[in-house]
Amino acid sequence: MSTTETNAIDDYQLHNMIAVGSQSQIWEVSPQGSSDRFAMKLLLPDQFKEAEVLSSFKAESKMLASFNHPNIIKFNKYVKTKQHAYFIMELFRAPSLRGYLQNDLLGLRARFKRLVELTCIGLGYIHEKGWVHKDVKPENILLSKGSEVRLLDFALCTRYATGVAKLFSSKPKEIQGTRSYLAPETIRKQAPTPQTDIYSLGIVFYEILTGTTPFKGVSPTDLLKKHLTEKPIAPSEMNNNVTKETDRCIMRMLLKKAEDRHKSMQEVFSEFRNIKVFKEDVEELAARNKTTDSDELFSGLQRKLDSRADAVRMEQIKANPELAKKFKSTSVSSLKTVKTNLSSPDVKPPAQPTQPEQGMPPQGYPPQQMPPGYGYPGAMPMPQYPGQYYPPPQGMPPGYPYPPPGYPQMYPGQAYPGMPYPQQAPGQPGAPPPQSVPVPPGTAPVPPPPNAAGTPAPQTQAAASPPVPNAPAAPQEPPKKPRTSGHARIDSSSDRDLDDIPLMDELPDID
Repeated sequence: MSTTETNAIDDYQLHNMIAVGSQSQIWEVSPQGSSDRFAMKLLLPDQFKEAEVLSSFKAESKMLASFNHPNIIKFNKYVKTKQHAYFIMELFRAPSLRGYLQNDLLGLRARFKRLVELTCIGLGYIHEKGWVHKDVKPENILLSKGSEVRLLDFALCTRYATGVAKLFSSKPKEIQGTRSYLAPETIRKQAPTPQTDIYSLGIVFYEILTGTTPFKGVSPTDLLKKHLTEKPIAPSEMNNNVTKETDRCIMRMLLKKAEDRHKSMQEVFSEFRNIKVFKEDVEELAARNKTTDSDELFSGLQRKLDSRADAVRMEQIKANPELAKKFKSTSVSSLKTVKTNLSSPDVKPPAQPTQPEQGMPPQGYPPQQMPPGYGYPGAMPMPQYPGQYYPPPQGMPPGYPYPPPGYPQMYPGQAYPGMPYPQQAPGQPGAPPPQSVPVPPGTAPVPPPPNAAGTPAPQTQAAASPPVPNAPAAPQEPPKKPRTSGHARIDSSSDRDLDDIPLMDELPDID
């Protein structure tokens, strides 16, 4: 029985999908009733109906079954039923080089020589068998934490002609592979050779050393043209820790003519084995750079913290040049003190002084010394509650009406400590009755200014925030007009990002 609804195919239980492609999926599976884990390459249902695809899938399984090498993924068996076609392989639990390039480039560079050795040995074995991989790229090379390597995905693998057979070999009908790693002879639809894999592997090594591929184009056609005509930048120009000997080896792998490259993978490995790839150990260099960055951070922080003191110090030095020697001798010790204080876990940043809200008087100020803008006569008006007034200032003559008619009212409790602060405005349901303000002896109490209905007139919120006098008006920018060229509007938002153009499915034939 074979069903995908129950997450099982034939005698295998499906667990996790590892990868998916245009024609197949890779699953982690286990036989029914067993704890052993394998990898299953399963042909998609729509591709299963294509006779040509099915024939190519079966040929890949036969070729993989003929390989027996520790650096090549191991084949188990091929199965074809009325509903499915798949083959079972070794499950190698390790990330691909693409994963290292994105997440652990430093660790990948630290094991670069070991990677070169095992990859060259594995590809050399394939070439000795008379095959060319044709799709060497970071996704198809697995590297474990123990520095074990496995090559996989032999869907494009094909035999190469040698000797007299080259004269009768047919020209490939189409270009196959990944554009960023295509050899020039593949773009020209020439017969592949071991040097084709050497070129693709050279781009993989270049990407590890520099973090990027040597060629990038604004379109698929432009990218292919650069493979044919453009000379790549030396890796040492993008990573100054790379030696010149490494430059020569990588640049030779990337030569345009296949006959100018290394003759075999063994020659590539021998050249790398006899050179020093990096000038300094990559892990020690990274640790030193991290320490340098930390020192620069502390130094910059010290300069920022002492900016005001430096201004005063410069004035003192101008007046007395002898002080320069004293300041120079104490600068080193002060920097060490800052580092120690910042690194101490018990040190907390100083609390920032809290500013009172707008319209709220600071605590501790007597009314006569209240700063402007905090709700006293002559200051900025505040939001009001009906029936509450400022207390009259001291020294006001008896009988003088206070507050003046129409003068803004205030929130109770803001002029003197202890005055109540109502939760609701008077006049609303559940609000307490208005409280009277004590009047100094000798002065008559002044009622609130009535409105037409005989009740205190509430002030609007707009009266609480009058404009600040003598404040310059903010300049207003004229409305932007779209740039035009003739009668056609130019809209910058419609410009295409040429770096994000997807690669076309059909590659152009460049002669």
